[in-house]
Amino acid sequence: ATRLRLELLETHEDQFDSQRRDQAIARLSDIGVRLIMDDLGSGYSSLRRMRSLPFHTVKIDQHIVQQAHEEPAKTIAFVGALVRMAQGLNMQVTMEGLETPDLVEMALALGVERGQGYALARPMPAEDLAGWLRNWHWELDAASPDTALGRQALLYSRDIAPLDWQRIISSHVQYRDTLVRSLRGEEAPLPWRVVCRDDSCLLGRWMQRHAQTVWPATRAAFQRAQRAHAEFHSQAGELLRQAEDGQRREQVLAELVAGALDPASERLVRALHQLSWSMGAADQPEQDEAAVEPRQQAPLRA
Repeated sequence: ATRLRLELLETHEDQFDSQRRDQAIARLSDIGVRLIMDDLGSGYSSLRRMRSLPFHTVKIDQHIVQQAHEEPAKTIAFVGALVRMAQGLNMQVTMEGLETPDLVEMALALGVERGQGYALARPMPAEDLAGWLRNWHWELDAASPDTALGRQALLYSRDIAPLDWQRIISSHVQYRDTLVRSLRGEEAPLPWRVVCRDDSCLLGRWMQRHAQTVWPATRAAFQRAQRAHAEFHSQAGELLRQAEDGQRREQVLAELVAGALDPASERLVRALHQLSWSMGAADQPEQDEAAVEPRQQAPLRA
């Protein structure tokens, strides 16, 4: 079930018993099916569904994305807010309508995880896909966009970055609490093979997006936070793996009561606070009597 992705399209509410529909969708999510909501931002009902149904991924409507050529500032702010809202709910984001390189650069700068459009690939016969995968290579650098739209989106992302820290740290606390409740049997069991990966949560995906675009002065603090985050997930995944063994479950629960996850979690939170401080300090321009030297950033890994 975890390998199945279902994309839900918008329909007229009066065609269905909405309560039965929502219960059926929730059961699909409970068995591991990944649910994708189409056309986020196209109407009020999409926001209502986003709040009430257990989606894992949302797709931003291509008609909104393509308005960036006519109203770049307004579109970047609107799409950026949608991305932050979805990621704040621990959902991944796909941007539709990436038909030109500048739209791809906009998506990268806004932190979108996935893209869909002719600028990435056109429809192809199934037998051509393997060859395309072997030969395709990434040419864009999110840290140094070539297009005006990409540069404008990057400036927007840097302006709002300081607002993310409270959400970033609280997302780890919420994730840790969910793990603890799962280990105690108070919530649905989590698959240990997923939990042991450090990209399985909102914080991990944020780190992946920013790993190569942090200021050089903050890179050491960022790497310490990455290591602490990976250590936490490794330990949490191992506890879940052991809990699946009935003979070990009571011992795991005893270790949990004794605070087995607490040291790793506390190290991560300390590292995140240090990173927050160092990035805030790095954002202050270094003035001298002559001029301000522009800082250089490392390229984003595709």
